[in-house]
Amino acid sequence: MNSRPRITADLNSGGRDGDTGVVYLGADTQRELVRAGIDLYDGMPLTVSDFDGTPEDPTWLVVEGVVGFDEGANRWEFRYAWDERHWEPRRSA
Repeated sequence: MNSRPRITADLNSGGRDGDTGVVYLGADTQRELVRAGIDLYDGMPLTVSDFDGTPEDPTWLVVEGVVGFDEGANRWEFRYAWDERHWEPRRSA
């Protein structure tokens, strides 16, 4: 079983480099972290899922990576290996 916290984040917008593997964790993600009681720290392993697919075939795009703090931008960022992404079926809650 994966012991990394798993959150939802937008891997397409608000990012630093988008598909290259570095994105900032935006306001919606920050609110989800607070609701989940997750306190970020530099070097924290994290699993991120993003909505993907089509209405007929909804999926999660899932990546694992590490959290870091960008001092210059004063924001949390998430670094991941883009070539290690995978997709999972998205089911209704």
